[in-house]
Amino acid sequence: MADYTIEHLADGRIGILFDGERVGTADDLDGAASLAAADALSEDRDEYPDVVYDVAADTGQMVGNVKHMRFFREAVADAIAAEWPEPAPALAPAC
Repeated sequence: MADYTIEHLADGRIGILFDGERVGTADDLDGAASLAAADALSEDRDEYPDVVYDVAADTGQMVGNVKHMRFFREAVADAIAAEWPEPAPALAPAC
């Protein structure tokens, strides 16, 4: 569904990629999802990614009517993040 992926960077941050091109970095997955949604809904785009239209259809909305609304941006972020792998659990300290 989403064309957004993430990569874990050497400095511990998360890189956000759209079709393989980095569009931003974040400290955590929530921040990464928010940045990806902001990129997906950017006015600089010629065309919105499919995930934007999918979320609009799922919520019974038209993109042009809700693209600026917080609930829609959050729904797009959630849809993008749902496609990402779960983070690896932290290891327990050795006894």
